[in-house]
Amino acid sequence: MQINIDKVDRIILLLEENIKLLSENDEKRWAEVLIRLKRHYIENDNNEETLSLIRKLFGGAGTFNDVVLHKDGKPLIEENNQLEKSRHELYEECINKMTQ
Repeated sequence: MQINIDKVDRIILLLEENIKLLSENDEKRWAEVLIRLKRHYIENDNNEETLSLIRKLFGGAGTFNDVVLHKDGKPLIEENNQLEKSRHELYEECINKMTQ
């Protein structure tokens, strides 16, 4: 069974993509933050408050933007590139949804 992307909320898909990348690369704390936000987003009918909470992950020092995936003290280049792309798409999608 194939999922129709048009009928699935893109925010949920992007949250899931980020959660997967984080979980697979031992960033359990950040994965948990996104899991809680995804739950909140779904339970509160995709409201603007949750979009705002997600956007706040991206501002300031020590935030989601600062996460660097690594193994044995070495940055994981491919995984970090994927994470950066997915993070950026999540942020942009939140902005787009808030301005609709």
